[in-house]
Parts: sequence; structure tokens; C-alpha cells
Amino acid sequence: MDWSPCSSKKYGIAVACFNKNGIHRLSFKLGDRICILEECQDWCRGFVEGNESIRGIFPIKFVILLKDIKERVNLQEADPLATEMTSVLREWGDIWKRLFMEGKSFECSSLRKAMEDLINWRKQLIHDTLTVEQLHDVRNRIISKINWGNRKLGLDFVPRVGEKVVGSSSVGIFHLYQVHLTASEPIIEADTVEGPKKEPSSSPLTNLLLMTAVRHFGLTIGEDIEMYLQLYDITLGKYISERFLVKISKDVSFSSYLDGQSTCSAVFTDICKQDNLRDLYLVIYVIRCGRIVYADSCKKPPQYVYRRPYGCAVTSLQDAYAGFESIDGDGKELILRLYQCDDRDFSQLHEYLIRKQNSKFSPLSSSNSQGIVLQLNFISCNNGSPSMDQQLFLSKSVLVRKLGFPDIIMPGDVRNDIYVHLIRGEFDRGGKTAGRNIEVDIKLVSGDGQLLKDSISHAVGYVCASFSSLTLHHICAPIWNEMIKLNVPICMIPGIHLRFDFKYCSSKEKYEPKLFGFSFLRLIDDEGTVIQDGNHELIVYRADDPEKLVSASYASLPSTPHELHKGEHSEYANLSCLGFTRSVKEWIVVEFQLCSTKLTQNSDLLALLKWKSYPDRILEILRLVSRLRGEEVVKFLQDVLDALFAMFSTEEGFSTPHSGAVFVVLINVLNLLEDSRFVHFKPVVDAYIKNHFSAALAYNGLVDCLKRHTTFLPNPERQPQLIKCFRSFDFLSRFIVQSWKLHSRASPSDEGQQLTLIITDLFDSFRLMMDTTYDIETSHDAKVIFLKVMPAAISNFLEVLDPESLAGGISELIDSLGATESAEEIIAAKLHLIKRIVATTIFSQPSSRCVALPVLSHHIRLHLAARQDLSQCAAVLGDILDYFYKNRTASVEGKVDNIFYHDVEVLTVSLVDVLVQTTLSAIDSFDPNVGSLEACFLGLLQLLSECHYDRFWEDFGDRRLLKSFLFRFLTLINHIIINPEVFPSDWFVIRLAANVVLLRAIKECSKPLIDSFLDAGYFEPQLWNLYLCLNVTFITQPSLQVEGFGESRKKMLGNAGLDMRIQLGSHLIFCWSTLGDYQASFIPGLVSQFLEVTLIPEADLRTRILGVFFDMMECEQKVHGNFKQVEYELVEKLDFLVNENKGDQQYKELFNTILMEKARNCDLSWRENCLSFVTSLTRLLERLLDYRMVLYGDENLNKQMSCTYNLLNFYKDEIDRQDMYVRYVYKLHGLHVTAENNIEAGMTLFLYAKMLLWSNSILPSNGKRPEEPEWKRKEELYLQIIDYFDKGKAWEKGIQLCEELTEFYKQRANNTIKIPVTLRMQATFYEKMLEEHRPETEFFFVGFYGCDFPPFVRNKKFVYRGLEYERISAFTQRLMSEYPSTQLLTKMGPPPEAILRSNQQYLQICNVKPVVDEAVSQLGNKHEKLRNYHCMQNVRQFILDRPIRKGNANKENEFQVSH
Repeated sequence: MDWSPCSSKKYGIAVACFNKNGIHRLSFKLGDRICILEECQDWCRGFVEGNESIRGIFPIKFVILLKDIKERVNLQEADPLATEMTSVLREWGDIWKRLFMEGKSFECSSLRKAMEDLINWRKQLIHDTLTVEQLHDVRNRIISKINWGNRKLGLDFVPRVGEKVVGSSSVGIFHLYQVHLTASEPIIEADTVEGPKKEPSSSPLTNLLLMTAVRHFGLTIGEDIEMYLQLYDITLGKYISERFLVKISKDVSFSSYLDGQSTCSAVFTDICKQDNLRDLYLVIYVIRCGRIVYADSCKKPPQYVYRRPYGCAVTSLQDAYAGFESIDGDGKELILRLYQCDDRDFSQLHEYLIRKQNSKFSPLSSSNSQGIVLQLNFISCNNGSPSMDQQLFLSKSVLVRKLGFPDIIMPGDVRNDIYVHLIRGEFDRGGKTAGRNIEVDIKLVSGDGQLLKDSISHAVGYVCASFSSLTLHHICAPIWNEMIKLNVPICMIPGIHLRFDFKYCSSKEKYEPKLFGFSFLRLIDDEGTVIQDGNHELIVYRADDPEKLVSASYASLPSTPHELHKGEHSEYANLSCLGFTRSVKEWIVVEFQLCSTKLTQNSDLLALLKWKSYPDRILEILRLVSRLRGEEVVKFLQDVLDALFAMFSTEEGFSTPHSGAVFVVLINVLNLLEDSRFVHFKPVVDAYIKNHFSAALAYNGLVDCLKRHTTFLPNPERQPQLIKCFRSFDFLSRFIVQSWKLHSRASPSDEGQQLTLIITDLFDSFRLMMDTTYDIETSHDAKVIFLKVMPAAISNFLEVLDPESLAGGISELIDSLGATESAEEIIAAKLHLIKRIVATTIFSQPSSRCVALPVLSHHIRLHLAARQDLSQCAAVLGDILDYFYKNRTASVEGKVDNIFYHDVEVLTVSLVDVLVQTTLSAIDSFDPNVGSLEACFLGLLQLLSECHYDRFWEDFGDRRLLKSFLFRFLTLINHIIINPEVFPSDWFVIRLAANVVLLRAIKECSKPLIDSFLDAGYFEPQLWNLYLCLNVTFITQPSLQVEGFGESRKKMLGNAGLDMRIQLGSHLIFCWSTLGDYQASFIPGLVSQFLEVTLIPEADLRTRILGVFFDMMECEQKVHGNFKQVEYELVEKLDFLVNENKGDQQYKELFNTILMEKARNCDLSWRENCLSFVTSLTRLLERLLDYRMVLYGDENLNKQMSCTYNLLNFYKDEIDRQDMYVRYVYKLHGLHVTAENNIEAGMTLFLYAKMLLWSNSILPSNGKRPEEPEWKRKEELYLQIIDYFDKGKAWEKGIQLCEELTEFYKQRANNTIKIPVTLRMQATFYEKMLEEHRPETEFFFVGFYGCDFPPFVRNKKFVYRGLEYERISAFTQRLMSEYPSTQLLTKMGPPPEAILRSNQQYLQICNVKPVVDEAVSQLGNKHEKLRNYHCMQNVRQFILDRPIRKGNANKENEFQVSH
């Protein structure tokens, strides 16, 4: 069947691994994206995306076509985060497999858990079943997990703004740096290892909500139950919340109650986290509703129902909150036991329980008591309000508010609550021995006696017309401690009051409760304000007829002893004439608490609101208002502002005699909003200015007051008032702007010239005020605050003023601060002002920017040069650069945007040189702002075009200044490239963006170098050397070596354009060729630099740069008549760099091809030397690559020895490099020591020792030996070699060295002390030769056949000396383990040509016998041990036995033709 090509490329996803080794098969892994080119029935042909060079066939069932999963793919592509997760999981999957194969179980399990989390979250993300907040939470978790995983695995950091991934060109470099810096903070993802950790919130705006639900009530009483839940503060000794009520009927079980009711759960709000939970308790009071005296035997329902004490339970919120963070979403369940006490102490039972005064209470003795089961849950919410998900969770619960205003007062939080606490009373016994049962009915009554319905609430959600208190048994001094809330209308009804009716309640059911007296409490005092908070003692009046109370005729009587003693109530005759008698010995105490945003208890505030009624008291009222508490003012903020502006000016816009005093009160009021408690009332002022402010002519007066206040700066006594004025300048400027808008609507003919003149005059006052001639100590704080608030005022003025007209005043204001200002706070505030100006229309409009930019850049320059507040300087400059980057315009049809060009030129001329100098100084002093400064430097270079560079170079008229700048400029660029601390290696995105900028900057720097420093007399070799080395540093930096990158990095580099290494490599060649005869100045210094570039595995780059070496050789040949320096440096650096895993076989071939071609075409006078040198270097490369291939691994020890031996011979015989030769002698010596080849280790060192003489010449240190005389080094080497020979039992060789040492000591050193030592050593060796046994060793022939062997053994034959007592089987096994993929040849004849050319490995091993030397044979039988030993030493010839066949083989007798 023929293969049919696809009409268009098809793509599929691998659903299983396919790893068949058959010919033409394509191998791929699960999840790979496959491009399909051809089809043939059930087979396809294609390649794995990203590796197009390898193509093959595979079964179609192993992939699923993308068209079959189109909907799934489209869904993923619709969400970039889901697409990113897919690529992340694939990348992590490969790493996970590698970790598994390496046996790193802990890392493997951690990564697997992280991948499982990502997979689960990805399902949630794609299925789209989450709420908005849940989805937001999941996405944050995904991003955090990806960042955590990438950091742990050493992968690239992914910069983000929110959830959006930021690319290298999508934002400016400074912004990109800030994104990296902010988002790369250490991510604590402890659930992978230890479990989740929650950091405690430090925000003062974080509140707790306490959700409580009654899950079980295990008491059976036989009467209705009222269960009150309330929060109590033991430190304050009072309740801090409203009451929550759970009613349980005696006829309904609690489980049935739960089924039919939804009010068994409540949420206590506004529990600030910063409150001490240790002091807070949840108190539960249980009240039974029935007879006064409970009778279990009486089944008849009571005729009159009374509220009677039953029991109490408490729990600590601290104990409940402890360990809460480990509780799941259902909360924590508690079982509380009820306690009881006497009626007299019932109101204080909760305190006894908290303080554990056990003598005051006892457990409830009910046999059916199983306690109360509560479920508690703490919910954290920010800014005082729950989130949407929390609101959904709490929607079926009753909200129980805090008594009084919460710590966070939100605008729009309208409350009009009055809380009345019935505390205690004192009543007459009435001639009886026992106390009476007293019940108090509480009613809210109007001035005409009308009962206000649904006006009393004794618990959240329960309203009634009257409330009956607890009835305490036989107690004439009852303590109730009961609380009610009054729902009063906002417009208080005249004469409204609270009445308390007192009744005697008989324990006998046949008697109904009887009225015996009453008290009342006026809610509005004589001044029209609500009565003050606190305890109020009320007079008890006798009354037994309820009808007398209906008309409320008692309302004219005094209600408290305080009123009674006032002049208008001093006559007791009024009491008797109304038919009411005061009971002198009886009284009650109630506590009053107002929590209202509409009613006030302050007469001074009320006088301000009604100022027109007191025209003669205006100044006094203003003085009193200045002393009011903030809570009173912010509740009536809009009304207060209306009153103040009404007093500030007349309807015609003229000032009033008290305008100055009004202005002072106004700034005091506005300063209240800086308090954290009232900061949320700022939107109230915003709304007031926008919708309610109506003083159309107030702008003139406000500006005049501001100007007058600027004159207060030199006066220390007026500083507090001036500071308040400046703090409220934001709101004042908005009042001015809004006033002008209102005026403009009324007078449209005025186009703004008047306001421009007014504001200009105001800014002149500011400029004079900021003059540094003032005493800094007295003006410091005011200046700082003014500069901090000035940006907001500028934004306000820009609503009505032209930016250009405002830019001039602001520029003069900034200039007025001068360059000598040294106060850190003022400098910081000034830079903050500049930073905010950049974000306004002053900077966005070209005309105003042209005015402001030179001034702003000048002041930034001053502070950079003085190194003042570098962090803020960098932030300001970064904002400017980001603005220009976002608003940059490309050239259209060759035309340049002149405005953009001019603005960038202003920045360049003003800041580049000082920015470079300051950054280098910061680097030297290890300043923490180095990163920000370098980001600013790169951001500025990012804006420069070729024209900017050209103009910048032209501005340097002096070559010395240009030279100095270029040195600093190039040094800074070099630091950015090589320093990993500022831009870590995993910040690949910003490194890529920086490299794009630096590439252009480096190229542009060549222009001034060529134009100014290449002429005769002006050539600067140091500057040129720095520049050329910088080119090499850029090309060789790790962040550009694409060969080792993953797909994501390669994709980003591809988007950045052509390989930057090739671009700068071409430029480097251009600069090198431009040098001409000056090239000799850089030889041999740049040889190693260029060599490092050529070793980069990029063919195009290698081809371009390799020719430079011939240029260097040719240049040196012309100057010196040889190229020894280039030769020396090339050999030295090739050895070093190749050992650093640089270079490959392709490099060797390309090196030989290019240089050999140039050598063949060079001048005849040195062609032969050049050809010979290139040939030698090629052989050196071959040996170095062989050596590097076997450099690591114990199994390669023998291979390392062979390669090292090849290299040392090369350095000695071919190029005569003694230093390199000695280096590899030591390396070979180390390998033999590792393998315990003592004789070979000694003989290796002897190669170096015999090169030395017994002279007094001083030899430099070689890394192994210090600087010392030549004879000393040779002596030490001999002693070391003798020791090795002794260990290897080669005493004959040791004796020879001992003899030479003895001769040296006799003839040259005159050292008689060491002669006996060497002689004794020599005698010892003779004794060992005759006495000690030395085992015989065998020799083996080994042939390495096949092209798969390394080049240094390929198709070569060797004779190996076996280890002691090692036979051929052990030797074969040892060699096979070194080459595990080899096949052993069983025939000893020469291998056929097919084996020699095959891609396999074949070994041929057999025993060989040494041929005894004639000198050994002359020993005879006198010294058998010596003779046997010497038969195995210094062998040069071996005998190999193998069969020879003559004639045709006989199958029946193979030995017939064998010989």
C-alpha cells in the first residue's frame, strides 16, 4: 500500500509511549505533540514537534488527532493559565521520571504531590463550576504552586502581573525588574512537606466573626425556655454585644424545633482580632417562663407567666479559638454544662463561673441534664465585612451586632440604636417580713401617652410593645442586669420617654400582678439633645391605678433626683396636685447607651448645626466644636460641613468676620479623617463634595486662607495649625475645584483665567514658603507633610486647569527646594512628589512635559550624584522610563517623532553619565539598590535610538571625558553581564530583555572608539581591550547558550530574533579587522578570549571567528618573524577549555578545515610552519576530546591512563611544551596512585625527575611543589619515587636512584648526614630482593576491534600486564566490565575487515609469554629469585601462539591440518 501525503499538516497528541527500535520507527513519549506528514492505513509518518530532523513511522492508534479533541483544546486555549499548566506538567513530568530513576525518593514524592495538586486544580479550572472567589483562590494556588515548583527544580522564574505572564518586551526593563523582585519572594508552600501554615495578619482592619449555633439542648423542664447568648468582657466587666435569643416551647422537642426554625445560629460581628480574646467569654443564660415557684407535679398551665432564673453556662473564646486553625469548615463543637445559684446572685452568676468562685454556684441537678451543645466557628474578614462566599455561608444566620460603634466605622453604616440596661432597684417591703416578687414592665411612650408598638427589642429579631423583666423571688433589692434596645424614629417625637411599671407578683396563681408604682426616663433633655450615656437613677412614684398613667400627665414631673433639685422642680406641691407621690426610699438604676448616626447627645454640636439661632455665639460655638470627640463629628459630617461653609462666606462670596475661625474648625474636622477609626469616612466627604457641596464662591476665601497659613511656617507656635492645614490640603483643593466648577456653571463666560491667576498666586506663596532660608528645625515637619500631600492637590487642580500652566508653578516649587536640601525626609517627600507628577496629565501631555521634564531630571541627577535616597531615585526614574516605554512611537516612513526624541534626549544628556557613575559607586559599596539602578540604566538604554547615541557621542567635545565615560560605561555593562546576584540565572526573561538592550549598546560603543581612538596618537589599547573582551563576555554568557536550553527558553530566544551571539560575533570580526596594524597590541591577550568564542557549539559563529587565529598568527609573524606567542596561548587555553567540557568533534574538523585552508594560501616563508602547527593543534584537539570523554567514572580509570599518556607524549615530542608535559605527568601519577599501581606511579614521576638537573637554579611553583632550587625538587622527587618502588617491590629500580642520590651527596651537596641514610636504604633493598617473595604476573594480548571503540584504542592491539595472581579469566572479566557492550572473539586469527569497520565493539584476548632478555639469562641459577623476577621485567618482546592451518579443513579430524 502506498503512502499518501497529508493535504495539510495534521497534529496529534501521544496517548502512550512508542519506543520501538525497528528501522525507520519514530520514538516518542506520552503527551508529545506529533506532526503527521503521511498516512498508510493504520500507520503514519511524521516527527515530534520541536525535533523535525528525526522522522519516522508509528501506529496511528498511539496518537489522538487534535481535531478529535478540538473542543478540549479550545477550552484550554481560552484560559492561558490552563495552557501554561499543561506545559508545566509536561516539563515537571520529565524531571519526575529522572528523579525516580536517580532514586531520589523524597524529591520524587514531593514533586508528585505538587503535580497531583496541579492536575486537580486544572480540572476545577476547566470545568468552570466554581464561584468567582473560589476561582480566584484556585488560580492563586496554581500560580503559587508553579512558582514553588520551578524554584525547587531550578527552572526559570515566570514573572507575572496578577495572573498574566509578562514577556521580555511587553513592559520596560525597570518594570520587569520590579515584577521579578516582587513576585520572586520566597514562597512558603509548606503543605508539600509539613502542612499548611497561616501567617498572622498584621492589618488593623481584620475582624473576626463568631458563628455560633445551638445543636442540642438536653434539658426537659416542662416550661417554655428562653436561652440568651451574649458576649462578655471580663476586663471591662460588662456585656459588649446584643443578645441572641433561642426560644424552646415545652410542647416541642429541640430536634423538632431545629427542623422548624432557622434562628438557632447567630453571628457575632465586629470581634476585632487585636482584642484580647483571653478576656472575652460567651455567656448563655437560660430563663424558664412559667410559675414563680416551679412545681413538677402540677401539669395545669399557669394562669400568669413569669420569667424566672434557671441556669447559666460560659465558655472562653480564647479556649475556643485555640487550635481553631486546624478545624475544618464545620467549626468546633463544645458541650457546656449549666449551673445555678440563688435568685439574688443570678445576674452575677456568669462572673462567678468565669472567676471560678465555686461556693457561689452549683451544677444543675436535673437527672435529664445533658448540657448544651454549641458549634462555634471563627471567620476572618477584611475591612470589617465578610466576603461574598462568607455572606452566602452566613445568609441563614442572625447577625448580632456589637454594642456601640465597632472599631471600624464604615460610611453608610446608618444606626439609630438606644440600649437601656435595667440594672437594679430598691423597693420597700410594705410591712412584710419577706421581700416581694417584683416584675418590671418597660414601655416606650410618646408625650401624649400613646404606647409605641414594636419599639422594644429584648433580643435580636424580637420586637414588642412592652418587655417584662425577670421576677426574682422574695427580693426587694433586685439586680436584673437585663438589656433592651429601643427602636426610636429618627425624628424624635416630642416628649418621648421610657416608662417602667412596677408590679407585685404573688406566688399564688389566683392573684394577678398588681401595679404599685412607676418610673420614667426622658430620652430628650431640655436642650433638645439625647440624654447622656451612663447610669441614671430614677425616682419611683406610687401609683396603683393603671388608668392614671394613660394620659402621661406625669411627664411634667422630675424623673431623676437631678431634675428634682433643679429650680423648676424644687416645689413639691406640683407632685401632689397631679395625684402622684414620690417614694423616697425606692429607686431604680438604669444604664443608657446611644449608638446612633442621626441623634446627638452633644449640645455644642447641636448649636453648630443650629448656628443661625445663635448669631452672637458663633465664635464661642466654633471654639467649643473644636474640642468635640471625633465620633460625634463624623456621624454628622455632612451637616457639619454644610454649617461651616454657610458661616465661611456670604451668599455673594464675601468673607465674614469669622471666616478665619471657620477655616480653622474646617481643617480640624478634615484632620479627623486621618484617624484610623474614621479613615473610611473619606468617601463621605467625597460624596459630599460631588453631590452636596454648594458654596460656589468659596474658592477665593479658601485660597486666601491657605496663603495666609503659608506665612505661619517661620513661627514655631503656629506649626501645629499649619501641619493640620497641609494634611487637609487634598480636601481643601477639592473644595476649591468644586467651588470653581459651580461658579463656572453659573458664569460660563469666565474660561478659567481667573482661577489660573489665583492658583498661580497660591503656588507663588508655596514657593516662598519652601525657600530654604527658613529655619529647618521649625519648618521640617510642615515641609514634609506639604510635599507628601501636594500630589493629590495637583491631581485635583488638573481637573480645571491646563497642565501646561500648572507645570510651570510646580517646576518653580520644586526648584525652590534647591540642591542643598539635606533632610532625608524632605528629600524622600520631594522625590515622592516627582514620582506622582509623572503619573499625572502634566507628564502625559507633551506641552506640559516639555516644561516639567528638564526640572525633574535635573533634580533626579542632583540626588543621584549625591547618593541621596537611591531607592526612591531609582523608583522615580523607573516610572519615567516606563512611561516613555509604554508611549514610545515607532518611526513611520523614516520620520522620527520629534517630541519623543527630544524627551529621551533630555533624559540621556541629563542622567546617563551620573547614573553610570552612581551605579558603579553603589556596586563598590555593596549598596542594596544596585539592582534598581542597573534596571534604570538598562531601561534608559532601551529607549535610545541610533540617533540618540550619535547625538550623545557628539556632546563629548573632549577625548579625555569621552575616554573616561566609555571606561565606566563598558565596565558597568560587563558587571551586568557577569554578575549573577542582581539578575539571577533563573530570571531568564529579564536577562533576555537586558541582552537585547546591551547588544545594541555594545554595537553603538564601537562608533566613538573607531572615530576617536583609532587615529595615530590617540589609540587607546586598554579601552579597546576592554571593549573587545566585553564582546566576548557577552557572546559567551550562559544565558545565551541555547544548546542546553529547554523548549520554553528556545521559544523566547526565537521570538527575540536572530541569535545574538552571531550578531555580535559578526560585529566583533568587524572591529577586529578595523584595528589593522594595531592588532599586534592584543596578541596574545585576546587569543584565549577568541578561542572561548569559537568553542561555543554554533557552526556559523565558529566559522566567522576561527579565521581570527590565522590573522593573529600572520600579524605576529610580520612583527616578530614567528608566531610563538599565539602558539603558546592556543595550546595552553585549548587544554584548559576543552577540559571544561567545551568543544566537540565538529569543532575539531572545522578548526582543521578553516585554518588549514588559510595556511595553504599563506606566504611561502612561513607556510610550512603554519601547516605543521595547524596539524599539531588538530591532533591535540583529538587527544583532548578523547581524554575528556573518559574523564569521569571509576570504570574509565584505564582509559584515562591511556589518554593521559597520549597527551603527555604529545606535549613532549610534538610541541615541546614542558609545562604542559609536567602537568599531565602529575595527572598520570595521580591515576596510578588511585589504582595502586605503585611501580607505574614511580616511573611516571621519574619522567619529570630525569628532566631536572642537580643545579641551584630556582624553579617556580608548579602547583604541586613550591618555589625551590632545582636540586631540591629533584631530590624530593627521587625520595617519593623510591617510596613507590619500595611499595611495588621494584627494589632494583630503587637501588639505582639511591646510588645516584649517594653520589650527589658525596660530590655536590657535601651532605654527609644523608649518605648513611641512603646507604642503609640501599642495603635494605638488597636484603628484600633476596629474602622476600615477589609473585609472578601474566601478560595478555588484547585487540580492540570495531569503530565503536574510542579513537585512542580503536582497531589497536596492546599487551597488558595482569595484576598479582590474576589469570586470564579474571582479566577478561575485568576488561569486559570496562567495556560492557563488547563481544569476545573466540578465534585468535586476524579479524576480518567487516569487524574492523563495524559499529560494534569486539575484544580479542589471549595469553602471551615474555621473551627473556640476554642479560637476565646470564644470571644462571645462582640467583633464582632474581632471575625469575627479571624474566618478567623490562620485557620488550612477547610470544603469541595461535594455530596455522595448511590445506583444506577435514571435518572429521580438524587437527589433521593444524600446526
